[in-house]
Amino acid sequence: MKKIAVVGSGLTGLWTAQNLSESGFDVTLLESREVAGGRYRRVREDSPFETPDLDFFAGDEAHESFLKTLSKRVPDTFDWVIEPHQALTHIHGEWRGFVGFGDDPATSVDLLSKWNSSSQLEMTPKASSLVAKLLEDPPFKVLLRSEITHIEVEKESVTSITVNGSTQMAVDELVFCPSPSRLLELLSHEALKSSTRSRLARAHGWTGIFLRLDHSEEVSEKESVRFLLGTGKDLEPAVGRVFKNHSKWMSLIPIEKAMEPDYVTHQIRAIKRVLKRHMPDLLEKTEKEHIFIQDEAYGSLDLKLKNPQKFNEISNLWLANHRFSPLLGSLGELQTAEAVLAELLVAEPQSSVLTEQQL
Repeated sequence: MKKIAVVGSGLTGLWTAQNLSESGFDVTLLESREVAGGRYRRVREDSPFETPDLDFFAGDEAHESFLKTLSKRVPDTFDWVIEPHQALTHIHGEWRGFVGFGDDPATSVDLLSKWNSSSQLEMTPKASSLVAKLLEDPPFKVLLRSEITHIEVEKESVTSITVNGSTQMAVDELVFCPSPSRLLELLSHEALKSSTRSRLARAHGWTGIFLRLDHSEEVSEKESVRFLLGTGKDLEPAVGRVFKNHSKWMSLIPIEKAMEPDYVTHQIRAIKRVLKRHMPDLLEKTEKEHIFIQDEAYGSLDLKLKNPQKFNEISNLWLANHRFSPLLGSLGELQTAEAVLAELLVAEPQSSVLTEQQL
């Protein structure tokens, strides 16, 4: 039986591992942290999984087309509807329709504009529910506190991986979900051409700063995307949504800014400062706040590869980072997983990739 190691236990890794395992492969999922789920986490021990981002998808052809394709291969995974949507921003003392950033000099405006859509795709169940199901009695092995520290390549093929600096694991295929720039530390210098290594070194995404505020009571009935401007010179705008009992806010900052001392703290304070000015009730009714920082959260990734899912130099190392997909959030994660699976599997329509116990 072919042995496949999947690195990373976020939605991309879980979905890939589940499908491969259901197709008869011997699959091991490796996660460096103490818990699985990647960026999907529980706010409290007894609360459900949720994503730190805004859980918003533009109701455009790209997002809906992927869901239609996915539903043909794996029916009954999601239902969805597309509804009108108006993004908001605070102007002249009130929330009005957001028409764009204009001449805002901030570096993240082009990327944040993806959340400014005239339609919204509402998906049920939420992707976070799928993460929870995939972690219920999985048919594959899950190794926690297991950080991959070296990838051994012989004759243009991965033969084994080293875990936690000492344990070797033989593999026939390796699916790598973290940022591919990490491979510069894990592969020997001669495993990749110098041109490939140069592209990897430049393949950094945007760091996501996520702020979740838990509220004592409802502060708004509108879940529309809200753009927060006026965060200050040298800082980035923010975008957020207000839900029934909590709100989520996000800024995207360049990796070089994320490495500066105190920059992240200044960005979070700027978000709160603008919220206090435009939505004072929201902060007054905040009972608890949660901050989550995600490296390489967003930003397109194109390594100029003949096959986007693997290097020309290594035949069985599959690149499964969500940033290879142009789609937002969890749909980008699933689209990347499906691209890798299309290479590794002969995709046949099936009733479900979840086991009977998971359903």
